Amino acid sequence: MRRASPSYQVRYLQRFPLGARDPDIVAEVRSTFGRVLRRGEACLVGDATGAGRPVVDLLEEAGLGPVAVTDTLIH
Repeated sequence: MRRASPSYQVRYLQRFPLGARDPDIVAEVRSTFGRVLRRGEACLVGDATGAGRPVVDLLEEAGLGPVAVTDTLIH
């Protein structure tokens, strides 16, 4: 018996420009979504692949509770 794969709905997706400072990214995420995240009305997911890992770490330190994901291609 094959189990169904989980399904997720992405309500908002943002990619920050190259060269954006990590603290600026955290400040913008906190300003935009902090209240919603604190109330548990949404889940913040951050790309922890490569250069995204430090940003996810800073989001965690800021108390925003990100879920870290990595993109792995399996052939």
